[in-house]
Amino acid sequence: MTVETNKSQAFLASVKNIAIALVGAGIAGKGLTYFTPHLSYDVPRILLPVYKAFGPTGLAVSMVVLGALLAGWSFFRWISSSRKPVQWILIVGVLALLIIGGVYAMDAGRSKEASTASLLQEPPASANAVAIAAGTVVFPSSFSRESKQQYDQLIKNLEAAIQEKDPSKSWTTYNELNIFTAGLKADQNDPEQLQFIIAQSRRMDDYNNQIKSFAGSR
Repeated sequence: MTVETNKSQAFLASVKNIAIALVGAGIAGKGLTYFTPHLSYDVPRILLPVYKAFGPTGLAVSMVVLGALLAGWSFFRWISSSRKPVQWILIVGVLALLIIGGVYAMDAGRSKEASTASLLQEPPASANAVAIAAGTVVFPSSFSRESKQQYDQLIKNLEAAIQEKDPSKSWTTYNELNIFTAGLKADQNDPEQLQFIIAQSRRMDDYNNQIKSFAGSR
């Protein structure tokens, strides 16, 4: 094996190590944004069980941890190849800050667009708009009948668990409803769907407060 070949392989290995760290930075950066409420969550397949069990906060923590583990793995691979740790710190540090900053900027941009759309868009005179004004939530007619039935059942299960003041059952059904709603991938350009996700977000906040009120007393 020639010297040139060794150098090429070493360079490719270094690039791979940096790429692993930057993927970790992207995952951790996205996880940090999930510590604030979102209308929907992009859940990595590997972390779906965590999201089902612990909800958005658990997802946020697990994404940060996963990102840190990937960065740590990258670092140990780097130093095991006899490269200087300070090189990794400088390269990954600068690029990771740029990636995390970009993730935050994109997230802030989406939040601003959604907020602007909800403020500027004039709701149509529909049954859904009237229901929302009355403090209720109407499932969009553009989704399937099966989805509507599943949504109604999840609401029924959650309200029954809250009525029973069962913290474990309440949090489980709360997270199931949260996952289902996020999986709908509602179109914010559709007036009816936009009204739904805004009203559903408010409803979930109310459910969250109700559960905390009796879960904290135990």
